[in-house]
Amino acid sequence: MVHGSWLGELFDQKSTGEIYSLELEIEVISNDNNEIIHYLGVFRDITEKVKIQQQLSKLATHDDLTKLPNRTPTA
Repeated sequence: MVHGSWLGELFDQKSTGEIYSLELEIEVISNDNNEIIHYLGVFRDITEKVKIQQQLSKLATHDDLTKLPNRTPTA
């Protein structure tokens, strides 16, 4: 069987104009002859996940009391 998938982050815009983050996963679906017959795509709204990652990054790089940067972020 053909195996394959792709996972990536996309951005979309709501009717209100707000930009938000989406995760898209695409999987290959093949038949018994190993021929690709379909692709299955699944979208996930990851807005909250992105917000939490940003908060954690800020906590790791800024002093909680003064809100000033206390180190350079790594990668």
